[in-house]
Amino acid sequence: MAEGLTITTGGAGSAGPAAARRRVVWLLDGLGLGGAERLAVRFAAAVPPPWQVELVGLKAEPDPAQVWGAAWAPVAGRAHQVHMRRLADAAGWLRLLRLLRQLRPALLHTHLRYATVWGGAAARVLGLPYVATVHVGPQPEPLRRQRWAAGLEAASRRRAARVIYVSAAQRAAWDARGERAVVVANGVEPPPLFAAPLAARRRALGVPEAAWVLTTVAVVRAAKGWRTWLRAAERIAAQHPRAWLVWVGGGPELEALRRAAAASRWAARLQVPGPRADVAAWLGLSDLFLFPSEQEAQPTAVLEAMATGLPILASDLPAIAELLDGCGRLLPPGDDAAWAAAALALGSPAAAPERRALAAAARRRAAEQFGEAAWRERLLQLYAEVTDGGRRHGAAAPAAAGGVLLPRRPAAL
Repeated sequence: MAEGLTITTGGAGSAGPAAARRRVVWLLDGLGLGGAERLAVRFAAAVPPPWQVELVGLKAEPDPAQVWGAAWAPVAGRAHQVHMRRLADAAGWLRLLRLLRQLRPALLHTHLRYATVWGGAAARVLGLPYVATVHVGPQPEPLRRQRWAAGLEAASRRRAARVIYVSAAQRAAWDARGERAVVVANGVEPPPLFAAPLAARRRALGVPEAAWVLTTVAVVRAAKGWRTWLRAAERIAAQHPRAWLVWVGGGPELEALRRAAAASRWAARLQVPGPRADVAAWLGLSDLFLFPSEQEAQPTAVLEAMATGLPILASDLPAIAELLDGCGRLLPPGDDAAWAAAALALGSPAAAPERRALAAAARRRAAEQFGEAAWRERLLQLYAEVTDGGRRHGAAAPAAAGGVLLPRRPAAL
């Protein structure tokens, strides 16, 4: 085996032609704990036969089994790491080519920028059809290398059999001329049923039993609004003696957030546990969900909070407004005073009926419009359309909210 290529699968590449006809490779930038990665692990674990999904991460990550815990077991035999060091890693791309030749997939599904650039190039060399999911909205690219990478990604998307956007608002925000664009909203599974009482679950995660818990789940970077969160958290803690504010997630600015939280006057009630596989456990012990992000396409964490049945305060962004559709409160990004005031108002005893109504509406909308089983079915329908025209997978998916919207021409939604 060549240096730098980690294959944790048990002989997938030696499977016969019949199995390969329904094998799909999900190619991601890495296999760490992020929103796209959580979707990938859940999809690969639950995809029904005859489909088979292999997960491939470009970047080297710590041992995924240690990072993901029990959630990793169903996919452990179908996961691979290519160990790319940077975007301009031609040797890493050759390792990716070698791995794809071994796996012999019928289709490649790329996620995020690096995967779409390198995966699209590999698919063209190998003659594979590929689809690309766009998980983010357009954003400024201040550095030359970022603009260069963005241009490569855009070119790769134009050559894809389908480009999948996760919300209509996200699709409208991108200049998708020349793409075969569709919209497939992400899906979430119902929250788990916890055997332990709430007090015990809080103690296990270091949360006081009687606390009023306000939780955020997001990658820690500036665009996710962690500075707004911190300022709002300090305002909330100053006015509510039982307020306990949690930010779950890793990312490039995690240590900056931890240092700022530790320096706060209210540090004892600001909890930053970092990247966690047990997101559902944190949501399950929370009273309110805060999502102060400044840029979004369709946040998986908000979907998970909806499925849990939490009252939600989120940034007033087109994609989030589309997602919530009235079952949460929308607030101006960056206005920490408004966030603190809204959280305190929604947490007051007088607001209990509104909290219950918002929670019930969020849970119902998640179940009816964003179920995980329906999301898998929509993706499998799209795969079948790309690989064999859908002849062996049933009727076309509905062009409805959360469904696959097939354009009449490229660039049309």
